[in-house]
Amino acid sequence: MSTDAMFYGLRSRRDATHRQLTAGDGFTYCKSEWMESTRDPLLSPTVFLVEQPPGSCLRTHFHAQNEFQVVVQGSGTLGPHALSPGLIHYATAYTGYGPLVAGPEGLSYFTIRAVFEAGAYFIPEHREMLQRGPRHQFHAGPVVPTDGAPMHLNAHEAQVPEPLAANADGSASAAAIRLGPGAQACLPAFSLSVAQFVLVLEGELQCGNQTLGAWESLARTERDAELYVSAGAAGALAVVLALDARDSRYTDLPAGHSPAQSVPASTQSKNPNDT
Repeated sequence: MSTDAMFYGLRSRRDATHRQLTAGDGFTYCKSEWMESTRDPLLSPTVFLVEQPPGSCLRTHFHAQNEFQVVVQGSGTLGPHALSPGLIHYATAYTGYGPLVAGPEGLSYFTIRAVFEAGAYFIPEHREMLQRGPRHQFHAGPVVPTDGAPMHLNAHEAQVPEPLAANADGSASAAAIRLGPGAQACLPAFSLSVAQFVLVLEGELQCGNQTLGAWESLARTERDAELYVSAGAAGALAVVLALDARDSRYTDLPAGHSPAQSVPASTQSKNPNDT
């Protein structure tokens, strides 16, 4: 993959990939891919949306890649933490988290990774697959007001990302941009990470010739360059997420150690991205 590529996560891809899935323990949910690049094991930006029905529970698990999750709709809990729109969660590879329990109106969140991965490793049945190495997670936000009031976006809002949280070595970070109508933001270089993502929560963002609406996203891998984006007529609220590939001290699991996969809840053929 080119190290200076740009990728977009668009609603049109959601419409083409949206499906209902059932995990081995009976957990049923909906999933849709919004951004997919390649299956490159070193760099393959990925964004997908998970929609949990009311009261559903995704058990404690871990993944083999670093990831962000951003709540965009509904409510629920992640372990002891309350979830609401605009809440951000980060976890490094081989860091267990959960359970993810949806509230009475369901729970929808984007999962964002710099490297593609399908499936999940559940605890306790996959505990022996946990690897020694640095483990870290953090929460940030919520970026969207918790009282449900509309954002007051105006031309006087700051035009640089507002830092929210980061891990100790700076290789993963979360920030927010709040722009008034037509205002511009400068996204900084991210030399400590391999990819930078922008997820629009409200309004519209213009990046070159591409307009991104609510829930749409971009990913860029040109680490040493700034990027300018501008808001649409109603302003924009977005999160800026930078993350690295997993720590080099981790290795691929031996053959035969596969993550748990979900299967379509209908008779449609299995999608290779099902998790």
